[in-house]
Amino acid sequence: MTERNDMARHRNTPALVRQKWQTTQRARDLLHVISTAGGIDSRALAHKAKLSLNTTVRLLDWLLEQRLIETVGGAYFTGPALDLVAKADPHRRMLNIAFGQLRDDPGAAVYISTYTHGEIDVNGCAHSASAPPVHEWAPFAETAHASAVGKNLLAQLDFDSRMDHLTRYPSVQLTERTITSPAP
Repeated sequence: MTERNDMARHRNTPALVRQKWQTTQRARDLLHVISTAGGIDSRALAHKAKLSLNTTVRLLDWLLEQRLIETVGGAYFTGPALDLVAKADPHRRMLNIAFGQLRDDPGAAVYISTYTHGEIDVNGCAHSASAPPVHEWAPFAETAHASAVGKNLLAQLDFDSRMDHLTRYPSVQLTERTITSPAP
């Protein structure tokens, strides 16, 4: 019971989450205008992005610190960090952005996994300092019966495939709460 209460205390309030999203969207809008303008000053940028000059300047300072933009002669251009991202695989980039958002909303690491050729593969994990990954002390692939990742994948299999997996990887008691009985 205390775990649930502790988790609730550490959640962001809806107003704070909304404010963070609005700031993120404004920064994204500025980056879009900068990347399509081929050099733009702060006043024109504020006008095009429909933001106050004060808000624009604060966001520009942050974007400069992150090296997402750079300034030359008072005009703003995409920076080295953004240029590197633009050269990367666009589908992977979009996937990483989505994972980051999924991670940040609940403040927990997010995993993507597949069940291919009778095996569980953890294909990716989005984590951060505030949403650390789980300590994998038992491999997900071998302990599907005891992890959220594995249970989710096993639940999607038909009965015969699920029994095949559990025959190859017998359920073992990892903690006192691990369910090892095949009975529902």
